[in-house]
Amino acid sequence: MTRIPFTIAAPQDLFYSEENQKRLKESLAQAKQGKIVTKSLEDLEAMAND
Repeated sequence: MTRIPFTIAAPQDLFYSEENQKRLKESLAQAKQGKIVTKSLEDLEAMAND
């Protein structure tokens, strides 16, 4: 069997990193506990302009 003379590698998808998965699980737990903040675009713009 002939092998190619180089390695093919794809960059790591950071979405599936251990750190990101941990943060997503924490966010989901907060949402399930009702710890959710909602802001309108106008609210966010007002906050940015303060």
